[in-house]
Amino acid sequence: MVDDDENRTVKSCLTTIFSEDVNVPDNDFGLSGCANIDEEFKIIKKAYFKNVLKSHPDKGGDPSVFRDVQASFEVLRDLFDNSKIESFYSGFEKSTKDNFTEVWNDYNESTTPSWEYFASASEEPVPGYRVEKAKSNRGTCKQKGKSKKCVGEEEVKIDKGELRCGWLDSRSGAYSGWVHLRCWRVPSRIWLGIPDLETCDDHEILAALVRMNEVTFCGLGDLNTDEKAAVLSHIKNKENWAKKTKPRKPKIKESDTQIIVADSVNSNNVVAESISSDDIVPHSTTIAKTQERFVAPVPGIDGALADAMKGKTVVLTGIFPECGGGAGLNLGKSKVKRIVEKFGGRCTSAVSGKTDILLVGKEPGMSKVSQARSKPKCKLIGLRDLKSLCMGTDLNDVPPLPSINNFSVGYATKGGANSLEYRSTAEEIAYAKGTAPLRVEETATAHQKKTSSKNSKKKASNKKKAPAKKKTASAKEKAPGKAVDKKKRPSLKKQTTTSISKKPMKTRSRKAAENTDMQC
Repeated sequence: MVDDDENRTVKSCLTTIFSEDVNVPDNDFGLSGCANIDEEFKIIKKAYFKNVLKSHPDKGGDPSVFRDVQASFEVLRDLFDNSKIESFYSGFEKSTKDNFTEVWNDYNESTTPSWEYFASASEEPVPGYRVEKAKSNRGTCKQKGKSKKCVGEEEVKIDKGELRCGWLDSRSGAYSGWVHLRCWRVPSRIWLGIPDLETCDDHEILAALVRMNEVTFCGLGDLNTDEKAAVLSHIKNKENWAKKTKPRKPKIKESDTQIIVADSVNSNNVVAESISSDDIVPHSTTIAKTQERFVAPVPGIDGALADAMKGKTVVLTGIFPECGGGAGLNLGKSKVKRIVEKFGGRCTSAVSGKTDILLVGKEPGMSKVSQARSKPKCKLIGLRDLKSLCMGTDLNDVPPLPSINNFSVGYATKGGANSLEYRSTAEEIAYAKGTAPLRVEETATAHQKKTSSKNSKKKASNKKKAPAKKKTASAKEKAPGKAVDKKKRPSLKKQTTTSISKKPMKTRSRKAAENTDMQC
């Protein structure tokens, strides 16, 4: 070992991990500006991969130094995973000697994962794959081809409680593409990290999979012994392994990313501009420097009431970088949901008449905000207001939410950004932001009535014209030329109606956009 075990602390582990990064100051390792421990761990993980890729024995590195870096990171990962520390920055002097000795001995007895495993694992800031028990029976297995082992219809349901595996959608920040465990093709990023199947026992292989948590593969720690054994058995079978993939090429700088944005909030014309991805989902490390650290309330501690949110139905929109965890449009949401549920509340995905609170984060979705403002019972609050409610403040005493500056742009598609903001009028946008009293639901109701009346008139006119079709048919036999002219007119009218009547199209596109805004 590089240092004496007796002197092992959080700071000494950080010193070992950051030894290859000369640009990071030793006094804080760049952690002092982080809003939460999740952001601290992201910085630590980035430095860890940078170090192990240089010190790996496959690249001529010193095996002793490599294991020292590995053990130091594993100690900090254990503190992070099991919530044994609130902050690495404020816990520099916390002793880690007992844990470090145990981890070091485990690494001495285990085989070293290949350099290719670390190279592929370093490409993603959060685990790219997850295993879990299905939360409902509404999902279907998305596997196709020869790998699909579930028989029956094309879309086979995944039963509630059944093991499923999914991959991370970097845009939404949520895991999707769920398949049955038996249908899952184990990615090379995972099987490259397990030891030799012929020389190692199940205990060593399972330990290697557990160490992948918060790196490449998560969710295994939440399963029971039998479920872990099922996952282990599936991964050990080489017939389930996917083909080996090469590490990706260096990514293009974020400043060069092309994204579809609106030319103006009052215009429906969409143009392409070159902006940073920070404008889509701002990095919480940037926000943290201008805000104080958010401390999540805990029931029964510092005056927090255990049932403060009991009976309340909450919907989340936007991102919550103050809480950390997750990525993309799902940044911080899982931790906020846990806060609500710990205090007796219930989280749902869509705004309805039963929704009591819309919890608004940064870059919220315009669709959910507009729906919530149209519900008299629903109140819009911020993250700090949620903490105030957990401390016993009545919902009626929470001040109104300030006006919203920016909405989420959603995804960039071929047709342009799919945010509802870019398909709405200036009055609707102002109402959603909270700067105008316009009732959008009244406008929508009037529009629906107008559309339905037009449709009823068309149906009535078609019924009246029904007998005339027979005359047209008989006229066709006598004068084919004239009949062709008469048939062309209705088709032209239909084309004109489709191209000119924008309001029905707008209504349909808004409904389609609401499905996408479920992630916002």
